[in-house]
Amino acid sequence: MSKIRIKNFGPIREGFDSADGFMDITNITVFTGDQGSGKRGVAKLISILTWIEKAINRDEIKIGTRNFNWFSNLCRYQGIQNYFLHNTEIEYRGKGYYITLPVKYAKNR
Repeated sequence: MSKIRIKNFGPIREGFDSADGFMDITNITVFTGDQGSGKRGVAKLISILTWIEKAINRDEIKIGTRNFNWFSNLCRYQGIQNYFLHNTEIEYRGKGYYITLPVKYAKNR
């Protein structure tokens, strides 16, 4: 199962309240909340990060060859490039890789 932890990204400040701030990502993940609370931004961020993990697995992206500007361009395509703050924290624990912001990749153990 994949997990994500997000802080200071768009309208999201403190992130998820339990599980050390990590939210499980399952085949069906439902987001609820007020309008403008960050649901769409989180969904788009998850989409980008899962795509990156799949691209690494297919050898389309080499580990350590990408940077924040490249990641920001992916977010620009999704319309969430302005969500980044100076203290944004993003951690994604996928099925095979661990990705953090600034963009770093590590093999899950």
